[in-house]
Amino acid sequence: MLSHLCSGPPELARRIAPLCLATLMLAGVLGPASAQQRFPRSCCGEYDCLLKPIPRYEVQRRDNGWLVLKEQRLVPFNQVRPSPDAGVYICRTEMGHGTLIHPPGEPPCLFMPESEG
Repeated sequence: MLSHLCSGPPELARRIAPLCLATLMLAGVLGPASAQQRFPRSCCGEYDCLLKPIPRYEVQRRDNGWLVLKEQRLVPFNQVRPSPDAGVYICRTEMGHGTLIHPPGEPPCLFMPESEG
């Protein structure tokens, strides 16, 4: 019924748009914030930051930073970015399957929980 109203006549749809939006969010249709809202634009293209955290074993703590195992790249502790939650995230090229993104003049796009720092 609500879906019919939300896609109904423009006048009615405009009036109940907030209700439609709230209903879609509660139903899980719209999901959580996009990658671009959770991560800096310089790190994320449309698909570079996966919204799903990576397994913790893909990075190893070393004396002077975090080793990203896939590319054997060490990210010094002072260049690791804070995670938006308790997950570990890596923004990679090639729609999330390539190498760690490192924007010029900025830290690499490795996000770790602050409790791990």
